[in-house]
Amino acid sequence: MGKVVLPKHTADLNEIIAALKIYYEADGAWVTNTEHTRQLKGLIGGDQYPSSYPKKAQFLTYYGFTEWNPVADSERRITKRGKAFYEAYTSDDKEGIWATIAEALEDMTFGRNNNGVGSSDSDVEAPCLLVRAILDMDYIVNREYSFLLWRLAEGGGNYTDVKEEIRNKRTLGVLDYPEECKQPAYSDLKIIAFLVRLEFLLESTSPDGKKCIVLNPAVKEKYGNRFANLKIYNVDKNTFDEDEEQTEDDALMTENSVKTYALDDPRRAKGGVNVLLYGVPGCGKSHEIKTKYCNDKKYMERVVFHPDYTYSDFVGQILPKTDGEKISYPFTAGPFTTILKKAVHDPDHMYYLVIEEINRGNAPAIFGEVFQLLDRENGESEYGITNFDIAKCIYGPEGAEEEIKIPKNLTILATMNTADQNVFTLDTAFKRRWTMRSIENNISACSHAPDPICDTAVTWGTFAEKINEIIIDIGEGNLSSEDNRLGAYFVKAEDLQDAQIFAEKVLMYLWNDAFKYDRDKVFKTEYRTLEELLKGFYKHKFGIFVPQLGFDDVATQTSVASTLTGSLSEDEHLKNKNPELVELYGTIREMVRQQVPNLYSYTPNSKAYIGLGSEDCKRKSFAEFVIKKGYLSLEIEKPANTDLYDLGEEIEYNGSHDHYFKIVVTKESNLDTVIAAIIDSYEQLKKGN
Repeated sequence: MGKVVLPKHTADLNEIIAALKIYYEADGAWVTNTEHTRQLKGLIGGDQYPSSYPKKAQFLTYYGFTEWNPVADSERRITKRGKAFYEAYTSDDKEGIWATIAEALEDMTFGRNNNGVGSSDSDVEAPCLLVRAILDMDYIVNREYSFLLWRLAEGGGNYTDVKEEIRNKRTLGVLDYPEECKQPAYSDLKIIAFLVRLEFLLESTSPDGKKCIVLNPAVKEKYGNRFANLKIYNVDKNTFDEDEEQTEDDALMTENSVKTYALDDPRRAKGGVNVLLYGVPGCGKSHEIKTKYCNDKKYMERVVFHPDYTYSDFVGQILPKTDGEKISYPFTAGPFTTILKKAVHDPDHMYYLVIEEINRGNAPAIFGEVFQLLDRENGESEYGITNFDIAKCIYGPEGAEEEIKIPKNLTILATMNTADQNVFTLDTAFKRRWTMRSIENNISACSHAPDPICDTAVTWGTFAEKINEIIIDIGEGNLSSEDNRLGAYFVKAEDLQDAQIFAEKVLMYLWNDAFKYDRDKVFKTEYRTLEELLKGFYKHKFGIFVPQLGFDDVATQTSVASTLTGSLSEDEHLKNKNPELVELYGTIREMVRQQVPNLYSYTPNSKAYIGLGSEDCKRKSFAEFVIKKGYLSLEIEKPANTDLYDLGEEIEYNGSHDHYFKIVVTKESNLDTVIAAIIDSYEQLKKGN
């Protein structure tokens, strides 16, 4: 059933209420993550890990107290339920608090399509399952609930059977729950702590003397009958068995499919939009789709427009099909019709049609009459169209005359480079049907911005920012000049280490496009052709650029290894830091040195952290340390050894980290396990994982 969604960062009521206060006082206005973080630091203190502040809003969106901006999901605003909860809490109105929780349990989708915490493809409604299990079994022990989550999510079985299995274990006094259910995904039960602190649930003692959780009798008396019907996954296990011989179309289609999958089905996921992401080449448009919208191919169709791409390719066409001597001419669905059918027949999920390079094809012609469907109201097409081929494909022969509309659970995402030449122009009528969203070309946020180029002292961030400044200066007054800038992700991290790839990708672009008429502003005049320029770079590196740019001549370049171990002083970074933590870091570094050959340490120009690396690794560092107030913050690769998960937590992706697992290290920490996690990170990167 896929990954269960559980909020994992905090269940501290003071922090949750402080976060909600920010949105309450905004009075319905959208609040960005940046503003949320700024205000929350003032309310709870600023000595916590930076990425933790946005995460403290997870419970708010999880229970529907705040909502995401469907266009810019780094923004939230308070909901009607959130206002009711805040007012009830601040006035100590317990019944009002419980009423909002009960409402959330009855109408929130805590599994699929819940944006409160990371993405999920699970049908398990974790809070609903918790309350139902307590009602059905009188109480629940944490480990029992973890087992229940695991079995429904990935361990096989249904609720009815697993419930009886737990009862049998109670009767026999057996506590042999599998190790799998102890994973953080199932054992980090902050939803229980949150509801206990609201006195919605109460801590108690089971008949056999174990600590357990029960429903508050006052809550049970008022809501027990309603909670007995809470939606949870697979109560009766009357779902399709994947082992049965049944086609995908058979699973989707029924005789009453038109009625069964009506567009106004209350189960249907909401929030479908048309969003056009635009920006300079390499600014991260596709990356934005991957990290902010969807990266599950099961729920996506992706196409690339080009001059020869047609309506038939996009929507579908009649193609001959031979069966022996018999020839038929069925309608063959294109990606638009394919994703539309999936969305219509699966109301529980949000689906995504991704159109890359939309302005490289004649978009209005490619969409044809489908163009009409892009006018949407509350996520659904405001106006429908008649197309018998599409209707038959979606609804079957009996629904051939059905009106075609885009449902609420289908989002269309498109990308285009503003700097492209010789492309089609998108007219106003087409563009107004899209939410236009500019993707910021944030060089400093790029994960490989601090990486050196071709074993020189010039980093990608320094180079790209300087070149972009020159592009803007030269093109001042020219509205299109900024479109010629280097995108933050114009090159990949590995491209920076290959002189030929870097030269033929970056230098060719600068020579032929960005500085076509102003080459003397950036390149030395001795280079008269692109061929000469490339040869010059292979020999002299950044000596090909004019001195005014500030790039060091090849004679002053140093190798990566010498830079990392010499000119960037670790001692300088550690100066004036807490002596106990400096000593702790030194101990860890020496313990690592005993197991890692060719170990080096370095601080980047920003002096934001200390990195540990090895010449054996594929990346510059396998561990990064920040000396905080009272502890060391350690970032590494997510451990391959699951036994090490309990040491820390995953870091939510934001485009600026090299590693995505954080451990808080203090003098009380078990250094042996910390070292094991660091070596685990080293071994992964040594293998190139």
